[in-house]
Amino acid sequence: MISTSSIFGLFAQPGMSAYNATKFAVRSLTESLRQELDMEESGVSATCVHPGGIKTNIARTARMDESMAGLMGEDTGTLQANFEKLFRTSADDAAQAILKAVKRNRRRLLHAGYQGFVTGALKFNRQRQNGSRRR
Repeated sequence: MISTSSIFGLFAQPGMSAYNATKFAVRSLTESLRQELDMEESGVSATCVHPGGIKTNIARTARMDESMAGLMGEDTGTLQANFEKLFRTSADDAAQAILKAVKRNRRRLLHAGYQGFVTGALKFNRQRQNGSRRR
């Protein structure tokens, strides 16, 4: 079984609470299901995919709300341009990576090139949270 989460199922971003929650839920469901399938020795497995930026029409046509621009301190055009820089992987390359992960029975797939991004985001979020507690 393949579930599609998001890199936002690994770390949370402000202004995206509902989206973050659904992606964490997909990750949790997949991890729990995989353990249950393993315990039952079912011969079925589960892989959770955190694809990062995939070059698709959905990603290209995503709209940035003014409230998000205000939260991030940038105008919507700049925010959109920066967002589009994250789309690094073609849909075909993503599909091949997913098939490879499933064949290798991997629990989780984070596409190559995004590990540093996720690590940096986790560190930034931790610093931001620690700073907000000091106020």
